[in-house]
This record gives sequence, C-alpha cells and structure tokens, in this order.
Amino acid sequence: MILNSDFLLPHFKEKMRQGSRDASRHVLCPECKARTKLYTLKDGRKKCSVCGKKFESQKKTDRTKLQQYADILLCFTLDFSAHRAAQIAKIRYRLVSDIYGQFRRLLAGQNLVPGKIRLMKDTEPSCRGIHGSEFCKRCGNAYACKGRQEGDAPVFGVRELKNGKVFLEPLQDEPDEASKASTAFSGFICNGTFHRFTDNRKQQDGMESFWSWVEERLRKHHGVHPKNRGLYLKELEWKYNYRLLSPDIQAMRIAGLFPADFLEVWSDR
Repeated sequence: MILNSDFLLPHFKEKMRQGSRDASRHVLCPECKARTKLYTLKDGRKKCSVCGKKFESQKKTDRTKLQQYADILLCFTLDFSAHRAAQIAKIRYRLVSDIYGQFRRLLAGQNLVPGKIRLMKDTEPSCRGIHGSEFCKRCGNAYACKGRQEGDAPVFGVRELKNGKVFLEPLQDEPDEASKASTAFSGFICNGTFHRFTDNRKQQDGMESFWSWVEERLRKHHGVHPKNRGLYLKELEWKYNYRLLSPDIQAMRIAGLFPADFLEVWSDR
C-alpha cells in the first residue's frame, strides 16, 4: 500500500516555524553553536570549521522525521493499528506505537483537565465483587454487570452534548460522584461494557449506537491494557465526533493540534 501523506508536510513545517528551531537556511554546529562555514564530507555529514565536530545535518534529519510523522498520522486516521501502520510505512513498530500514544494523549487533552487525565490511567486497586461499585448499583443492565475487579480501568461517563457530539469523562467510584453522574450522563463504560443508568430518564437512547461503533474498532487491537483503555476511548470519541470527515481532513485537523516544538517534545526512542 502506498501512502500519499505529502499534503501534511506544509502543516508540519509551519508548526516548526512557530517553534524555537532555527528557521534560517544556515546550519548551526550542534557542539559549539557557531554559525560559520561547514564542510561537507563524502558521506554527507558536515564538519564544523571552528571545533571540528562531525555531524549529520539536522535539517536532513528533520525532513526524514516529518515524513515519518506524516505517514504515521495518516495511518492513524485510517484506523490502522500500530502494527499494521509499521508494516505499511516500513517504520519500526516501537516508534509507531510511541507516536500513536502521543496522538492519543494529544486528543485526550483537548477536553480533559490534567487531573482527569491522571485519573484516566488509574486502575481499580481491589476487587469489589458483583455490584460492589457505586456505578454498578445504578446499572440498568444488572444481568450484564459483573462488578469491578482488581486491575480494571476506571469508569467513564458517556454523555451526548447539545451539539450532538459525544463526551467521555473518567469518574471516581464514589457515592457522590456516581449520584451526580447518573443525572449528567446517559450511561457509563465499565470493564469494556456500556451500561445505562436506571435513574436517568432524560437522556435519549442513542449511546448504544456509539458504543457499537467503538466496540467494532476496538476488536482489531485484540485487547487493550486497562491503563491505556482511556486513551483508546478518547481517540475513538474524537474520531466518532468527526466521523463525517475524510481521513485526510481528520489528519490535517490533528496536525493543527501539534505543539510547535513537537520534534523535540515527542522525541523517538
């Protein structure tokens, strides 16, 4: 499969111009930081005439990294798994997986405060047994509700906003929190299953279709670690809200969210 991701490169270059990187046509020596004459060696590297340091041109390295980000981002919006994206883009899996994680954290940070993002990664410290959770006590499908087990991901409230978009929020399993959530959310996601609140009659029955859409896309990952489940859910929340856009347009929207210094902040391993 051939990826045509070149349309993203101008967006990335614009981000870099907004950042702290030197945007001039000259290359600075990474050792002495001098802007002076650099000799080009036979192997393509540069040699500083001041300190004698030999190094690879950063601009050449940046071009390679930008192309990788463009290919990986397009695979991300095409709903390819990290393993499949690594095969298609011919990029090592570890790098693709790390960048996918950065994309998911970026999308989660659009409508969640830092405290909620930390809560999203917390897992259940102990087993509560069947219906031991404050949310499970309000579950409208008690037959399917198996309670919260040790190591489970946190509960996510599911709400449809006035503009028709879906919003997922990690919630603390406490009586007051569960009581407030039952009036504000149409249901909750617990242990990979969607449950409705029995004490909420105001919400319309529309979230089951959203959860069916999410489940279909989660299957290709063949299981998600509980600590990462929230990031996957926030990714699918964003994609569901913008599902009418083409993958190319989605990729450009996500590229617009990148920090200006993303090459330094999202350093690869």
